[in-house]
Amino acid sequence: IANLEAISSPDAVYTADFDTLAAELASLADDLCGGTITAHKVIDADGDLDTTDDQTAGVGWSFDVAGSPQTTDDDGKTEAVEVLQGSYSVSEILADGYSFVGATCEGATNNGSAGEGSVSGIDIGPNDIVFCTFYNSPNPGILTVIKQVINDNDGQSSAPDFTIEVSGGTPASFAGSESGTDVSIPAGTNYSVSENPGEGYSVSYDGDCSGTMTPGGSATCTVINDDLPPTTGTLTVIKIVVNDNGGQAQVSDYTLNVTDGDAFDEDVTSGQAIELEPGEYWVSESGGPAGYTATYDGDCDFEIEAGESLTCTITNDDQPGALVVKKVIDRCEN
Repeated sequence: IANLEAISSPDAVYTADFDTLAAELASLADDLCGGTITAHKVIDADGDLDTTDDQTAGVGWSFDVAGSPQTTDDDGKTEAVEVLQGSYSVSEILADGYSFVGATCEGATNNGSAGEGSVSGIDIGPNDIVFCTFYNSPNPGILTVIKQVINDNDGQSSAPDFTIEVSGGTPASFAGSESGTDVSIPAGTNYSVSENPGEGYSVSYDGDCSGTMTPGGSATCTVINDDLPPTTGTLTVIKIVVNDNGGQAQVSDYTLNVTDGDAFDEDVTSGQAIELEPGEYWVSESGGPAGYTATYDGDCDFEIEAGESLTCTITNDDQPGALVVKKVIDRCEN
């Protein structure tokens, strides 16, 4: 016995009868017999564990299972890690753009308690087969929509004058902002930015104005409006009536007309601008009482180009009356 103890250790040498030795060996085997721990990753799209139709397996996620680095497979599970009897913990390495929702273990002598991203105090007894499930939800992403307005053709609109729409986002519709508007978009959602620029402006898009939002992602879309160059010119016809010789005519007594002698022939109102396509035109009038002379001043027989603003003034002036004196001499009278 002394020799055995010398080559091993005193506690490794048993000097008992066979029954006692059998009991000691059974106890030693029981102490050495542990269990397994498997980690399982579940992605819950909306973060509500009461609904399960939106849950999918988390593939390729990293875990620390009882001190052993593990990665989940296509089913979202790690390998079963063999452990001796004792107390252990399982923790996840949280990926960017995701939040921890919860974790539970089952099958252990004591299933432990969950904290942020981990379960600790998992007590493993003989032959315990333990599964620890971790739930994560993807964070929504933020799309920043910036409005840029270019007024290099005398446009007068500004960013808030335009309404922008984002499909798949919240808010879905909003006024433009030069500093940008943040739109929340759920992870995995397809989105697109659109706008009706209205009359006189073009619209173009720069940046991430459509796509699929990643978990916790960020994107920027710039919506650009540029005022369009004019395609027409404007003409204002002004009617003046001068009554300095007893005349009673009014502006409304005259009909003012603008024509190109072909497709365009329109009566106009004094002082009100009209739009004209580029081309040659002339102004005329009709109506009004007799006894007035008309003079035309300015652009009354003209060619107009896009962007031009022309004015024609027609002045009607009443003329003084004439007295005719006729002298008759009767030479036959005494």
